[in-house]
Amino acid sequence: MQATCPESRLAFAFGQSASLADVSCRRVSWTQADTTFLRMNGRELLVYTMGLDEATGQVSFAQTSSFTDPGLTTFAVAHSRETTGPCYVAVYCRGVKGRASTVRIYQVGSWVNPISTRSFFHGETCELVWDPRGTRVLAKVSDPFTKGNTSYVGASRLYYVTVDRRYDCSFEMKKEGPIHSFCWAPSGREFVVTYGYMPNPQTTLFNLRADPVFEFGDNARNIGAFSPDGQHLMIGGNGAIAGRMEVWRRADTAWKRVSQINAPNFTAFQWSPCGAFLLGATLTPRLRVDNSIRVWTRLGKLVLCQGFDTLLEASFLATGPAADTGAVIPDHALPTEPYYITPDTKLQLALGIQAAGGAGAGDGKDQGGAGAGASSRPATAPAKAYVPPHLRAEMAAKEAEAAAKREAQAAKRAARAEARNQFPKLDLPADAAELGKMLKRTQKRLRGVQELQEKILADPTYQPNPEQKERLAGEARILNEIEQITAAMKAL
Repeated sequence: MQATCPESRLAFAFGQSASLADVSCRRVSWTQADTTFLRMNGRELLVYTMGLDEATGQVSFAQTSSFTDPGLTTFAVAHSRETTGPCYVAVYCRGVKGRASTVRIYQVGSWVNPISTRSFFHGETCELVWDPRGTRVLAKVSDPFTKGNTSYVGASRLYYVTVDRRYDCSFEMKKEGPIHSFCWAPSGREFVVTYGYMPNPQTTLFNLRADPVFEFGDNARNIGAFSPDGQHLMIGGNGAIAGRMEVWRRADTAWKRVSQINAPNFTAFQWSPCGAFLLGATLTPRLRVDNSIRVWTRLGKLVLCQGFDTLLEASFLATGPAADTGAVIPDHALPTEPYYITPDTKLQLALGIQAAGGAGAGDGKDQGGAGAGASSRPATAPAKAYVPPHLRAEMAAKEAEAAAKREAQAAKRAARAEARNQFPKLDLPADAAELGKMLKRTQKRLRGVQELQEKILADPTYQPNPEQKERLAGEARILNEIEQITAAMKAL
């Protein structure tokens, strides 16, 4: 591995131990001041600091310190907005020979005593994510197996470790199951976690005290991401989950859903630097068919769709006035018509896009948004489940009985509606107390009719007299009177 100076001259080179199994830890991580970088070599974390020879102007790097632990697995360097002040690094040391696994925070270069430590007796792997301020870290600790092998996805747990040790804790989630995703808000004052077993994981927003402050409900989702300005949050499902994204907007202390986007088969996602657009892509090798990019506005309008034979990577370019100044594009300035929709009919059907006259551009009415998913394929009747031959006669009889019952209920409802229209309008008083008395008397008459009906049903040999027959025939009139009295009481 090599490091170069700003003039692109070779400044430093070093070898890498082949025994390190985790390829992600072979990277070089720079501090926020860009004068020091850290790298792992085996179970050792090495620190290199840049030096400048004032006489010759040559840049050089020298190893200044190192940290060694037999269980060292991964690390993450904190990056804050301030380039001055102490720089912290979080390390995960897996437990070996009966020792507990730990997440520790050190100040870079000072390895004697950790600033903060969290210990636990589980965890094969760990994912460390610092907040934008560089003072708090979330640690997702995962095991490939659960106790009793109750889940094929393994087990995971989320820990919260801070530099000041004030709110260090492990999260007790409302739902059992793995941690699917977690991310910090750009402000660093809150973070969102998606957790729980499929098909309905829960998504929760937490504050800096690790207290839940808002619930986004449960749905088939496994990814979440804040917009660059922190005012919008995308929650969606990618990979093996049905592709549907939701965009939520901050409204004071609560959040409001502003759009739903149908995005099948997307494997990568990104917010635009201005926070106005969402990019979804289907990439190779995760999925080798229907490779494409799709761009929506945050309100759910599909504005671009392009198919490719093979697509390896897709992302926004951080250029333009909005990206440079951080200006927020208002909703009324977002595009309402698509820029380009791929003319590939097969891809259109796969993505649920309705073609417009075969010209390759959508009509803008059925693309993206909450209503996306309408396909141009002809409607076909859903296939019925297979029924074995020896059960078909019984199933046919049950279906005929159910159909007859539905027809009888529909005829009864129609007769009641027609009867209600035939009754005259009552002359009702304007006093609420009088209306209440009338309602009680009418309901008492209705209960009498219902009791008589139950008596006749219980005894088939019972023969009602002419007065009782008249009471039974007046059930529709009583129901109509109750409706009129109730409507009059609501109108007061």
